[in-house]
Amino acid sequence: MTKINLMNVSQLNTDIYTSMCIISQDENLLFRAANFLKKLAAEKLNDGTLMTKEEFFAAIAESEKQVSEGKVEHINSHEELDNFLEK
Repeated sequence: MTKINLMNVSQLNTDIYTSMCIISQDENLLFRAANFLKKLAAEKLNDGTLMTKEEFFAAIAESEKQVSEGKVEHINSHEELDNFLEK
């Protein structure tokens, strides 16, 4: 989210509701908007890469633990990076 970051959640909600009011008399447009919103919601619910704040900080803590234990990969060249990413 790059351009959207310029708006806060309240402004985004206002923008969405204003747009819905504009199309409210057109059943076809409302149907399309509803289907699109359902699709977005389903994508978010099914996105395995999303994590809670707690999961994020737990992953950071685990990474810090691995670093302190020396369980890290040292990559000194593009070739080593390519080999590491192919694992």
